[in-house]
Amino acid sequence: MEGSAVPQRLTSTDTLLMRHIAIGLSADAMMGRKTGTPGADSAAQFIAAACRAIGFRPVGDSWFQPVPLLESTIDPAGTWIRVTGPGVDTLFHHHEEFIVDLGTRSTLREFSGELAYVGRAHDILFRKSELPPLEGKVALMRGEFGYNVAAADTLAGRGAVGVIEVVDDARRYRLFRQTRGATRLSVDDSTVMSSVIPPLPAILAGPRMTVTLYQGLTGVTHGSWNDAYLNGLAAGLPSPQLIRGWRVEVTIAARETARSSTNVACLLQGHGAAAESALVITAHYDHLGTGTPDERGDSIYNGFFDNATGVGMAMAVGQWFSMEWSGGRSLRHSLILLFPSGEEQGLLGADYFATYPSWPLARITALFNFDANAPPGPPVAWRVAGIEESALLQDVVNGAEQRGWSTTVAPAAPGSDYFPFLQRGVPAVFFVPSDGTYEGMSITLSDSLRTGLWTRYHQPTDEYTVEFGFSGLMRYADFTRDLLLRVDAISAP
Repeated sequence: MEGSAVPQRLTSTDTLLMRHIAIGLSADAMMGRKTGTPGADSAAQFIAAACRAIGFRPVGDSWFQPVPLLESTIDPAGTWIRVTGPGVDTLFHHHEEFIVDLGTRSTLREFSGELAYVGRAHDILFRKSELPPLEGKVALMRGEFGYNVAAADTLAGRGAVGVIEVVDDARRYRLFRQTRGATRLSVDDSTVMSSVIPPLPAILAGPRMTVTLYQGLTGVTHGSWNDAYLNGLAAGLPSPQLIRGWRVEVTIAARETARSSTNVACLLQGHGAAAESALVITAHYDHLGTGTPDERGDSIYNGFFDNATGVGMAMAVGQWFSMEWSGGRSLRHSLILLFPSGEEQGLLGADYFATYPSWPLARITALFNFDANAPPGPPVAWRVAGIEESALLQDVVNGAEQRGWSTTVAPAAPGSDYFPFLQRGVPAVFFVPSDGTYEGMSITLSDSLRTGLWTRYHQPTDEYTVEFGFSGLMRYADFTRDLLLRVDAISAP
């Protein structure tokens, strides 16, 4: 749109589309959109139909890119852990006392060995010289890998045979136990390298098992545990070291079933020489499906906040550009709306698309990611994740500052679908509303609304309510639209 003024905010028509998509995807009829289920298939069809309705066409020959999956169903009766040490010989049972972390065919297997305490994932990455010998050992790690999943590569490279991630917060463990369920999904293609699934067997230990393991590390004999006792033990942990005389034996039984899912990719063709390159918006459409009912008896994890609203924003931005195109003005680059599957199971769809792209990665000029951030008011502060020195990240920072908004920059992390693309050299960024006051609201009200949303994260209560206002999402979408225009103007020949 060279020579035109910066356009006004998205129209009421775009707002209505955003609401329709976000509410429709998170409806009970979608059954939580878990990857590999009929609910997710229905969601993919819903998205493709919406793309067609706003004037997009498929990327390649089809709206859908099939993603081959392997579903591993954990058998609780055959899955257990035995911990032995001086005066200790205890058997722990799956689900109540530990759960199996994300895994693949090669990592959902038994392992055993002497224990070696390795600290937190951050310590493993940045204080490697302090690690004890790990050849043939089981690494005992405080906390989960999280964004620092690269620490698992370090442990595997040093010969560890498996890892126990100690979740020493009982409430956090219960959330993992509630949302992981009995199955684990992975891409059924050995050429697709996972961005987030550890390359060695991994277990998440619950509170009772944690107390026993920490006994070996601290020498403190335990009776019955509570949160205060557990916190006291954790506060006194020593530096990384071998845990002499302590050993674990892990047995995992799983049944494998072939599954499949689909990424959805939609294209609005650009004009001129730059049309051979694309600007991309990604927003995963999957969620957690059905699971343990909450106190209301609700067992559907609707995923309104995570990530039906992200899909709705992407679609609204796409419709705005499509309407501009029909009016004789358009982006010079092509615009792709990419809706990956399997994000909640470990970035499965994004990893697959990044390995087998239906649009060449070398011809992606910039990628913006929407995920699990639905501000209940207009944000004036943003957190931007990516490569700090990149022109794209600076575009986001500069664009925010020109509007009088503040930004903080965070390093790229494998927590959402932009990461597999960034690893392969695609300019990609993930910016989300940050803490602080929403425009026109007090800090007390802003904090209350924000906390209310996050308490619904990965819960059946993450569903649409009539009290939710779309003004924050409108600003988020408007900002992204303006950034796309900026990148299009700067990058097009």
